[in-house]
Amino acid sequence: MSDLKLMAGTPGVTWTRPFVYTAGHYNFAGQLIPYYSATMTVTEALRDLVLAHQLPVNADDPVRLDELMQRVLDDERAGADIVDYLRRPGRIKFFNSLTVVLLPTSTDGRPQDEFGPPLEAPSSFDLEDDSYIVRRAGGVIIRELKGGGVGHMLWQPDTVRAVIIDGQHRFAAMRNLHGRAPQILEADQSRIPVLIVAPTEELGFRAPGGAPKSIIATSRSIFTDINKNAKRVGSERQYLLDDVSFSAVAMRRVLTDGIGGSFSSAAHSNPSRIPLASIDWTRSERSRFDDLEWPAISTVRALHQLVVQSMEKVPGEQDWNRWRTWINWVDDELAPSAPWIRRNLIERLSGAEDREDAFVLTSDEFEAAVAAFPDTRGQIVALPLTRLAPYAQMISDLEEDGLLGAQDELWLGQDDRGRQAYISRYGNDNLAERAASVAREVKSSYRLAYQVVFQRGFVIAAREIYDARVGLAEHWGLGDPSGADVLLHWIELFNERVAPLLNDEDFWRGTAIAADGSLDYVQIPMHGVAGLVLLLTVHEWTSVYERPDDPREPGEEARGFERYLRRQPDADPFAGTEVHETDGDGDDDGFDAYPDSDRGLRLLDDDPYRSPDDDLGVLAAAAWGDLLNIRRGPAPGIVPALLRLATRWYRDSLRRYAGAVHQAAAGTDPDSDTVAEMVLALGARRLGGATRPTEDA
Repeated sequence: MSDLKLMAGTPGVTWTRPFVYTAGHYNFAGQLIPYYSATMTVTEALRDLVLAHQLPVNADDPVRLDELMQRVLDDERAGADIVDYLRRPGRIKFFNSLTVVLLPTSTDGRPQDEFGPPLEAPSSFDLEDDSYIVRRAGGVIIRELKGGGVGHMLWQPDTVRAVIIDGQHRFAAMRNLHGRAPQILEADQSRIPVLIVAPTEELGFRAPGGAPKSIIATSRSIFTDINKNAKRVGSERQYLLDDVSFSAVAMRRVLTDGIGGSFSSAAHSNPSRIPLASIDWTRSERSRFDDLEWPAISTVRALHQLVVQSMEKVPGEQDWNRWRTWINWVDDELAPSAPWIRRNLIERLSGAEDREDAFVLTSDEFEAAVAAFPDTRGQIVALPLTRLAPYAQMISDLEEDGLLGAQDELWLGQDDRGRQAYISRYGNDNLAERAASVAREVKSSYRLAYQVVFQRGFVIAAREIYDARVGLAEHWGLGDPSGADVLLHWIELFNERVAPLLNDEDFWRGTAIAADGSLDYVQIPMHGVAGLVLLLTVHEWTSVYERPDDPREPGEEARGFERYLRRQPDADPFAGTEVHETDGDGDDDGFDAYPDSDRGLRLLDDDPYRSPDDDLGVLAAAAWGDLLNIRRGPAPGIVPALLRLATRWYRDSLRRYAGAVHQAAAGTDPDSDTVAEMVLALGARRLGGATRPTEDA
């Protein structure tokens, strides 16, 4: 039958064409749900199928169908991710079935709770053939071959809507692509699979006891069950399998390609590769990796976050200005090889903008860009996670135990079933205890490094080091200003100055350690970690203590900071204080090197971390005060700019901490002078304690 629509006996009433189907059904404890598997062209799907939010709301039913029967359509995803997948040259395009419910509606499209009497069938559709069983409900006709489980079905779209309840993003993407680039999708030739459900007794549906009886309620129930109970691919699996997302593919490129054998040795020969077996990639929906019984240095979800924060986000398909920025970023930062040619990309982008068309990379361009990531920006993630002492120690101990780089890596790098199969094959049943022993030893020595917020802070710091690599290479006297050499030198400083402090929660109070001792995961504390790390590793603290006249004798200006180090156990923290309206130092950053009140310092009387009240501590306080009072304006070089950024991050985090301490003690927000005093005391005590020279020095 060539016509896509058939005329009914009643003039003006149209029907879909008869779709050939294969019948099936689910039968569970008295319920019977028949379904019909058919195919239709994209043209037919775009015409005959609808999304739930396109249905008018029944005035007698205040619950919106697009809220309960259909999750909100993610237009960005439908318009970007899936469309990009469909448009990308050189990729095989394939979709799972759409699931639709045939829903009776009034002539104005409002959903009804039951099908009306059967409508007159189109004259060209034979219902009298004895070879078939015919079932009818309102504007739906099903004609099934006796004993064959196959047949034809059609419906009358003016009184029946075929509502998509699963696969709406795929459908919307095809609709968007058909409208924007019809030459790409051959809508009349492409056929897509569709599962059709008609939840009415006239067509064989039988609801279980206690289930909703109305068609609308049944349709909502089916939709809810599909989206709540059907197993969705977790974000970890998407990151590991997605070939379209730039960040997901880039994340995989900083990992070894597999577990065991040459895959493990690749991590030693190439510093831009993290051993896959050292990452918790088998358990879904996990960001944390602080489990003392498992030796993971990170998780797939956490690693993906690290990669995202190291790179420029890929724009949406029609964000042409951001595409220009992103193309230039890739060209400058990743320097991909052919066929990536910036001029050609920009010209093609301009053409897409003129046509108001979507822009996507070709498969070859995408591959060229992502292939360049591991040895460039990817080092921001890979080098810290393999060379910073807390993670390097874990990898080293696993190797020494034979759990990395040897046969037993095949156990460590699998999921629970794979590990059990390995034990059944090789009979080694103490592997879990060996892994737990390594994990307990290392993670108990560097507890904070195995918290997500600290690891992200470390990588943020590494990103800033990488971006300042040219100036830092000169600052540190390195012959090669490459990202790898500068990062490796910074990692040496980190391991010397920062790593010994990663089991000292008191030192990190004011960053990701909150006033009540809990971990604080928001952006300001995370950047506070990065700022403190940068201050400890980039600032030349030896110059603070090595004064020309007497290395251990601070000048008069520095002696003014003694008050921020001394202990006042008998002082009333709220007595004799005075609120000041102005800063006093001429700067607008809210800090005065010499505020008139000791109120904030007294509030910190129970601070468990103090620098000794001696000349070296005073010098540290003075240096911290100098950093806080750097005037605004262009920084005189890359290193001063980096220190200014680090100071701002650490200061902002300490401000937040100081406000929480004051609120807990006084029940009110502190004034600016109190905050300034507390920030100076907190920073001076910690920086002084961490940087003071040893006796040998």
